[in-house]
Amino acid sequence: MAATFGFYRSILETAAPRLEAYLHRKRGAVIDEPATAAALASSVIRGMGCGAFSKDDITELAPNCDSDTLLRLLERRIERS
Repeated sequence: MAATFGFYRSILETAAPRLEAYLHRKRGAVIDEPATAAALASSVIRGMGCGAFSKDDITELAPNCDSDTLLRLLERRIERS
């Protein structure tokens, strides 16, 4: 269980800021496309689902990535600002 939590926590540290940048069309070291954003959202949702982190942990790193936004990203139904 500790390995699973560690895996998903490490993903969150990378995925959450990238999703936040994707939502605001900010360019950083990595430029993501919709399929990548969906994959990142999927990983974050799975980590939250197994209890590796909470919704608050996500929004601390990515304030605009609430549960509904993550699901819309996963389903590719998001309008970026």
